[in-house]
Amino acid sequence: LSGLANNPVQEAVSTQTPVIAVELGETKSLYGRFPNVHFVDYANGGCGAIEAAHRGALVGDTAEKMVEILNDFARFDSAKAPPPTDLYGWDRRLRDELELYESLFDRAPRQEQALHEGSVITHLTET
Repeated sequence: LSGLANNPVQEAVSTQTPVIAVELGETKSLYGRFPNVHFVDYANGGCGAIEAAHRGALVGDTAEKMVEILNDFARFDSAKAPPPTDLYGWDRRLRDELELYESLFDRAPRQEQALHEGSVITHLTET
């Protein structure tokens, strides 16, 4: 169950794991297109502590949503497909960073570039 923190929802999106998020006003607009993200409405929305008068209903709605997900898990599990967005993963990030570093070395004057030959970065990019 996630409210103000987006990290659990983002992790669920990237791993295609079912997650329940409290709709505080912006959550559905951010994550509504992902089939593994489920929502429990909180009429008051906004941020801050959930009012005591609404906690019981929120817990009950969350429990119902959990049972719904568990009863329909076969559909969610078999429908796993790549998320409908291009997620920026570690492999791509490291490749982009190495390309950036290489481009910086390519622009360096020849005598500075000679200093970097045999360095760890040069060795990593050559292997």
